[in-house]
Amino acid sequence: MTGRRNGGAEPTDAMKPTVTSWEVGAMTLLSLLAFAAGVWIAAANVNLSLSAKNVGGSIMARGMVMRPDQPGASMKDMSAVAASAVTYTAPVDARGDRELKPRMENGVKVFPLETSVIRWHILPNVSVEAYAYNQQVPGPRIHVMQGDRVRFVVTNHLPEPTTIHWHGLIVPNNMDGPADITQRPIAPGETFTYEFTVRQSGTYFYHSHDEPDRQQGLGLYGAFIVDSKGSARHLPPHDLEYTVQLQEWLVEEGRTYPAMIMDGPYQIILRLTERLTRQPRRST
Repeated sequence: MTGRRNGGAEPTDAMKPTVTSWEVGAMTLLSLLAFAAGVWIAAANVNLSLSAKNVGGSIMARGMVMRPDQPGASMKDMSAVAASAVTYTAPVDARGDRELKPRMENGVKVFPLETSVIRWHILPNVSVEAYAYNQQVPGPRIHVMQGDRVRFVVTNHLPEPTTIHWHGLIVPNNMDGPADITQRPIAPGETFTYEFTVRQSGTYFYHSHDEPDRQQGLGLYGAFIVDSKGSARHLPPHDLEYTVQLQEWLVEEGRTYPAMIMDGPYQIILRLTERLTRQPRRST
């Protein structure tokens, strides 16, 4: 009687493996080449030297564009707003662009402005973490007369430095606002005073000029209206005057990101999925 091993039958020639050592070697080589190609392609398109320390533990949006030379600081600009930084939650019916009335000091119109992180409703059932002037988005409307002397006392309650640029207005260079160019940024907890005479008239706006892609994209902007001294004689008859400011928001999985361009395969797949399922991502 033929013996059995562990209760099983002896292997026959048909059951024996037919792979040769050359075939194993070839597959191993192909696997190594595929792995090396994957690493090379990744290294050629993204910065693999970055770590969580370089980006401060920031949370990035899926599909974010990244280049091989991309520094950690630029990734921080595109990261999610930390919910722990929120210091105020606005009512659901709160509105931005409310005109800010100045106080007068020796003939100068003084406007207080404070920056902070707030929770802001863009729809009755949709809220975002926003950067705000005076706890509103857009920031309060500045409405002055051509020739007015104005002073803006800006206090920064953001978790990062900021400045204000008066877009389109001709002001003294040290009042213009570009961070690290015409002024040192306003650090968290600090106050800076801008003061100038408004020489022009028209519709302008003000906005952050320190990491503006992030800060302006998260809500730090507002209208700056300057009436001409003779505007009452030249305006056509009208019942209402509107100021329109448009803002895009990006919300992913409950986190708010600056609304920058997000590209790559994930975004292409996402857009195709949205069209097929008709269940769009929450982005307004």
